[in-house]
Amino acid sequence: MEVWLVRAGSRGEFEHEALGKGRMGIGFDLRTSLAGAGSVDDVKAIYSREHPHSPRTYVDRTAHQMFNFSRIPAGSWVVMPLKRKPYAMAGRAAGCYRYRGGAREFRHQMDVSWRRGVPKSSFPDRMRNWLRDRRTVALSKEPDAGAIIGRLVSGSP
Repeated sequence: MEVWLVRAGSRGEFEHEALGKGRMGIGFDLRTSLAGAGSVDDVKAIYSREHPHSPRTYVDRTAHQMFNFSRIPAGSWVVMPLKRKPYAMAGRAAGCYRYRGGAREFRHQMDVSWRRGVPKSSFPDRMRNWLRDRRTVALSKEPDAGAIIGRLVSGSP
């Protein structure tokens, strides 16, 4: 089972919306749906068209994260480390990627069934570094991450 870290704004400014509306979203100021993007290169091309003066390294990094977000499978665990709280919210992706063009922020989104806040200190050491990852979207490389999150959410040791 995949486990994805998804942040709700660089300062946590969209955490309340994510939790209150049962969804997760990203923006990166991209006003085009990624539903038809079949690769990271497709997303790079879309982003470069909308932002022709953005540095290539930024476009590369952004395109990878946006493509990954658009491919999070329904049923995957999603973990949102809260910026100003000592815990992370965990839930299941309850749907697939969708684009809401009329939204001011959170244009790229998916529904999430938030389950529980988990103290960051209760994550194993090897996953705490992942929680501190600065990227907006990051897949856990921990082989048993799904089982670990399942135990943490259920309150089991």
